[in-house]
Amino acid sequence: MARARGSPLDAGTYTLNSYGYVEDQTVQLPGGTDSVKAQYSGDASFIGSTATQAFTIAPATTTATLTSNMAWATVGQSFYLYDTIQAESFGAFPTGTVTFTDNGNPMPGTVTYQSLNCGNMYYVCLDATLVTSVSAGGTHAIAANYTGDGNYTFASASLSLPAQYLPTVTVNSSAQTVSAGQSVTLTALVDATVKNPVITGTVTFVGSSGTISGTPTIITTTDAKGNSVLQATLTTTLSSSEIVSAEYSGDSHYLYAAGSIFISVSDFSISTSPQVTVTQGSSQTVAINTAALSGFTGNITNFSCSGLPAETTCSFSPTTVAVGSSTTLTITTTPLGQSVQFRRRAASESRGIGWMATAMLPLLGLCLIGIPLRRRPRATLITLMILTMLLPSCGGSGGGGGQQNNPIPSITSLSPTQQAAGSQSQTLTINGSGFMSTSTATYNGLAHTVSFGSASQISIALKAPDLAATGTFPLVVTNPAPGGGSSNTANFTVVTGTPTGTSNDVTVTASSGSLTHTTTFTLVVQ
Repeated sequence: MARARGSPLDAGTYTLNSYGYVEDQTVQLPGGTDSVKAQYSGDASFIGSTATQAFTIAPATTTATLTSNMAWATVGQSFYLYDTIQAESFGAFPTGTVTFTDNGNPMPGTVTYQSLNCGNMYYVCLDATLVTSVSAGGTHAIAANYTGDGNYTFASASLSLPAQYLPTVTVNSSAQTVSAGQSVTLTALVDATVKNPVITGTVTFVGSSGTISGTPTIITTTDAKGNSVLQATLTTTLSSSEIVSAEYSGDSHYLYAAGSIFISVSDFSISTSPQVTVTQGSSQTVAINTAALSGFTGNITNFSCSGLPAETTCSFSPTTVAVGSSTTLTITTTPLGQSVQFRRRAASESRGIGWMATAMLPLLGLCLIGIPLRRRPRATLITLMILTMLLPSCGGSGGGGGQQNNPIPSITSLSPTQQAAGSQSQTLTINGSGFMSTSTATYNGLAHTVSFGSASQISIALKAPDLAATGTFPLVVTNPAPGGGSSNTANFTVVTGTPTGTSNDVTVTASSGSLTHTTTFTLVVQ
């Protein structure tokens, strides 16, 4: 039996091995002086005996590591301190207490402890945590002192923690609701909340679109309690209602801080439907609505539009409205074969054309009178002969000797026969005979994919490059061998007029004095 300090050691009673001794490899004695007594009870061959041995157990060394959750502290605000006491063993956990000091003075707060494995789980540790704060700026010498216990020695750690004050920022304006173009004076007060050190640094006024132009006037003053204050003043003109912020840069004693104020600028807005659809060659109307912002009063005028497709115009009625009212936007497209210029002069020329025709009729009558009655039939005959000569010759040569398997295609008509230049796409239907699923088509000399409908109807898709410029463009359909061949030529005409397609950003603009606003919509011409 083995005893230490009067108590059984580990298992207490051990069985001798064949060599007549025992081992206790898990013995763990506390630090200090220990006396171990071994008592042998004896057996049939040997009498019992007792032996005592004194041991001095030195407390194990520890290391301390002190950290904080903050790289710098804010005066008056809580932060964490962590002190880890690590033993260089895997025996008993350290116990005892840790004292935290700031420049040698105890720090406020209650320390909490946690025993845990650390160092890749090979060693035992004691974690001490303190939630605390500092009451003054500057650099703080923080120390953590571990008292040790019967098994472990004293350990300490330290760190240097800078601390700054957090000032308060108040922003005021000479007026919180102003008319467009009216200036305001902004004042920012950066209060240090302490008398010393004197606050320094810069103040920047920032709006929704960035830094507000102008250089603030900055002075150092005090508040009613005598605390140091930085005052910044700037006179400016705001273009719209927005939140204005004053941003203090901070210095070696004071942290960055900001404050803000909302300033309303009387303004207006315009809006309309998100999409307008109009048929090519016709007109469509849509309401343009106006609304007052922040008490705006006045008239809105100078309505205009941009982003329209070619050969398209817009007009507004009425051209001036009181805020809160609506004006009607009329979008006018141009028919195929016409242009905006043609429409504008058509009305003025129509009467002139009628006058010209009326004037020409008597002259035509005189010409006819000049031909004797007995010669008119002959003149008619001569005219018919000339027309006959101008007609293309008909007929063809006789066919050969074998039957052709594939027909020669023939085009009788196109649908449609024309489209406006600048259109985004157009399905062109080809009517005729002899069409096959293997027929091919060329438009303006370029091959296009054929969609087969029947022997009398096929179609191709014209894209924006096919419709880019005005002109007359040939279309030919070809059937493959055996037999087959190319059809007659049909012409598709790209003319003036409003192109079909979608314009995504048609913009309406209106103004009132120095204020100008826009609204956008999608225009679909079909």
